[in-house]
Amino acid sequence: MNLTFSDDPIWQKRIAALKKIAESQVDVGLTSSASGRSRFLLAIHENGCPIMRIPARPVIQPALNSGQAREEMTAAMVCPACGNRIYPRINPAVIVGVINGSRILITKYKSGFRHNALVAGFTEIGETVEETVRREVMEETGLRVKNIQYYKSQPWGIASDILMGFYCDVDGSTEIHRDDRELGYAEWVERKDIILQPTDHSLTNEMMRKFRDGYPEKDP
Repeated sequence: MNLTFSDDPIWQKRIAALKKIAESQVDVGLTSSASGRSRFLLAIHENGCPIMRIPARPVIQPALNSGQAREEMTAAMVCPACGNRIYPRINPAVIVGVINGSRILITKYKSGFRHNALVAGFTEIGETVEETVRREVMEETGLRVKNIQYYKSQPWGIASDILMGFYCDVDGSTEIHRDDRELGYAEWVERKDIILQPTDHSLTNEMMRKFRDGYPEKDP
């Protein structure tokens, strides 16, 4: 399939459209697919081609068949000088709800974000996301986990992350050994005592709320 660069006026129009999507509804835009994709592409455009050091341009994909209404912009940028195609860098990370009966492990970062959170961290090279769950929980709290269950994912546009939420059960000892270099707080909290974040856009907040409201439901 032939991919072509847009002419300058179209290119400028498309960049303007990306900025409009990325900047609209900033809070909601952190998690929406459209805004997240726009932020990724703008970052590539602004950072430029690593070879030629000039701004990269959107790639226009022709209509695949007569039933397709219009051309579309692909999820990539291309250098107009050397043809280098640049795709967004996406960083996989996990959010982990560690369950201990009617309690869940709530954390707070030592610095920065001050509200309640869950164990979280990035997947390392050569690691499955399930291994990331076990490692991050162990590193941050000294706990072992089992019964790891995937919940859902969420794009996080500003940081170019894809967040993957998991619930799991504590395995063995429930004594917390907090990594005080990263966390200022890590405690087991009863459902009724969970304090949610002030905004409702994050996967972390959704997972805390879901547990507070009765997840996982037990068979009668």
